[in-house]
Amino acid sequence: MGHRGGRQARPVLGVAILAGLLVAQTAMPHGGSAWAQSAAEDAARAVSPTSAGDLPPLPALDPALNTDEGMGRTAAAVRQRVLVNVRQLFSPMEGDRIATDGPILAEEMGKGGTRVTFPDLSIRTGTLSGDPTLVVFGDVVAEATAGADGGIEYTASLSGPITFFSKGEQIADLAFDRLTMNGAFDAEAPLLGEDTIAAKGVTLTVPADVGDPTVVTAEIVDLNGRAASDGDGTIGSTYTARAVSVGIRQGEGEPTVNIERIGGTLSGSGTPEAWLEGGRLTALGERFPRPEQVVETTSRLLGTQPLGKMVAAAELTGIEIHGSPTESVSIDRIGLDMAADEPASGTPSGAFGIALDTMRSQGDLPVAVDLGALRMSIKGQDLDVARLRGHMADVLTALGPAIATPGAAPADLPPEQEQALLAALVGVMKDVALGEGDSRMVLSGLDVRDRGRTMFGLDTFEMTAGWAEDDQGRLSGPSRLALAGLRVDDPQGGMPVRVGRLDIDSATEGFDLAAYREMVAALIEQSVATGLPPDPMTMTLPNKQQAVAGGSMTMTLEDVALGNKMNPMGGLSGLTLTYTMEAAEPGVDAVGADLSLDIRGLDTGPMTALVVPLELVPTDATLAVTGQRLPIPALARLSMGNPAAGGRDPERVAEALLAKHRPAFTVDTLTVGGPIYGIEGNGDITVAGSAMPDSQGAFNLTVTGLDETMALLQEQVQIDPSLQQPLLALVALRGLGRADEPGTYRYEVALAPDTGVVINGTPAAALMVGPQPGTTPPASPGMVEPPSTESPESGGAPSQGGAGEVRKSR
Repeated sequence: MGHRGGRQARPVLGVAILAGLLVAQTAMPHGGSAWAQSAAEDAARAVSPTSAGDLPPLPALDPALNTDEGMGRTAAAVRQRVLVNVRQLFSPMEGDRIATDGPILAEEMGKGGTRVTFPDLSIRTGTLSGDPTLVVFGDVVAEATAGADGGIEYTASLSGPITFFSKGEQIADLAFDRLTMNGAFDAEAPLLGEDTIAAKGVTLTVPADVGDPTVVTAEIVDLNGRAASDGDGTIGSTYTARAVSVGIRQGEGEPTVNIERIGGTLSGSGTPEAWLEGGRLTALGERFPRPEQVVETTSRLLGTQPLGKMVAAAELTGIEIHGSPTESVSIDRIGLDMAADEPASGTPSGAFGIALDTMRSQGDLPVAVDLGALRMSIKGQDLDVARLRGHMADVLTALGPAIATPGAAPADLPPEQEQALLAALVGVMKDVALGEGDSRMVLSGLDVRDRGRTMFGLDTFEMTAGWAEDDQGRLSGPSRLALAGLRVDDPQGGMPVRVGRLDIDSATEGFDLAAYREMVAALIEQSVATGLPPDPMTMTLPNKQQAVAGGSMTMTLEDVALGNKMNPMGGLSGLTLTYTMEAAEPGVDAVGADLSLDIRGLDTGPMTALVVPLELVPTDATLAVTGQRLPIPALARLSMGNPAAGGRDPERVAEALLAKHRPAFTVDTLTVGGPIYGIEGNGDITVAGSAMPDSQGAFNLTVTGLDETMALLQEQVQIDPSLQQPLLALVALRGLGRADEPGTYRYEVALAPDTGVVINGTPAAALMVGPQPGTTPPASPGMVEPPSTESPESGGAPSQGGAGEVRKSR
């Protein structure tokens, strides 16, 4: 078999079982499968797009039958029903053909019944693509009874394979031990009705280019479908499917995939009967439609008719996937749920969800994954579905000529169609409101192993988000990310990391989605106009009236550990970060914001001791800052456009914003704690530019443990001379301090453009007083005393040693 045939097998895999079952809903054969051999022999000839060119696209009834009454009327209804099912499944277009070996026959049965036979029924589809597929069903026979009200009831069964061909070669074969069918429909409404199919011992075989064929088996396959008018101008429908003990294998080997059960349901209600126009075009009539007719009809219905309500669910249980006799992955359950509702009047809504329960990996897999459970869902309402449908219809109309010929080589759109497509895409971008909704993803018990060793693990993970769009196109809503029990230990990826808990809780207020839509639309229009990607050096965007979102965020991090038990490398007991910012309306360039940070139990690890004594490393810190007149909105709008396009330097623009708004910061709390020292402070600063001389403010700082810190450095500098400069800086700092009480030093720090930084009345340059680089500190490792406020010689006169004087401990 050629390579081309192997590729053609794949498009029919998904419909192979349904192909045989649905199209044979009213079928029962006469005797065995001898027809299959003759059909296969004729396949190469029959699949040719030019063969039997003088035959009509649909098989005809025996001309001897009177279709106005009795047996002939029943036979005509059965013929239409079978052809409707085939056409709905395969969507044949002009040039395709459904054929039988001779006319469709009918004969009377006892008690007013009629047996209708379709000799060697087959369909050729995909003719316009130049690579058609032939599906051969063989003899299809239905036993039907007509009621006085025009309804038709039938029972049927089918045995023998359904065979698929491409380019004269067999690409799939569908067989079953037994298949039974029954149902009812109205001859005057062939698109509606109910059908039930039950099959046992189903086997789908797909030959391979090289090696054994792929074989799909199922012990039981059940299908049921019902569609009926609800009497109010709408259609209601329900479809169910079930497959039991599904297996996939290569050749005669053991199955590599086993699924205990597959089930699914699909129900609809409130669907306008106007949508039946599409079914009448594609499934009724004596000729197949042209592609452009389907595009035009679908586009028109999409633009004018609501969709009604649809609810769908699917479930797979007992899944086993074998990589080898000793390696496998098993999944207890996979579920899928979906709902969409667009009523003729009222609020549209929708939901989608995926569930997975208990995935386990067994054997010596190179990478093994275990997962306790996974849930993902999204739901929303008030999406502007009507406008979205209208824009989709415009897109379909614009693309119509390009998609009307399946399989045709892509071609450039004419300019007018390209502009229509552009207008439709820009319309979707600008106009479709998102409504409101929320999403959620949760998983637990994740463990990823490399040859038995955990590389990545998570006890729990949760991510949620919500949104609501107002009449101005502004989005607001909460979001949260939370995880617990994170473990990362990849030998190729660096240091092992463990995180006990991470929680990021945030809320957005007034995100200007409308402005971003305008931005994306402008990018599309600019790109299409030039035929090139947008040039950032010339790009200008409509952002002057953009609102800038505000909101809040709180991040909590707990129990972080680096390294492992044998080689600990530090960690963190906890960290809390909070941030809030006011939203800004268009024209508002500056807002207020708050920031706070709390660090607890910082452990920098044993490697730090090689650089600095661990007693000097901070373990805790807090910071609480309030900002006013912050030009964040102006800077955000600046980032959306390109100031350089208008001849402006972005850095100069930012400097001008700082000078104009003079942002002010108030440090409500500042603390730093170490094993032997502590720092506390508060103050404020006003910024008029990016350089220090442009700012002014005042701070109060209190330092404890400074003497102990200096004594430690005095000892360590004898070992590590690089600590000399920090020691001298601390000596000068102590000299500038006011010792209100033993061991505690207070500093009043002032910042002004004319004086620079002043500490307790002394310029900060005093910190540089002391020995210059290359000199050595006092030779004795004794205590460095704080400078006295009185001279021992004078009994009280101020010392002349200055702020930088270093004294040896006595």
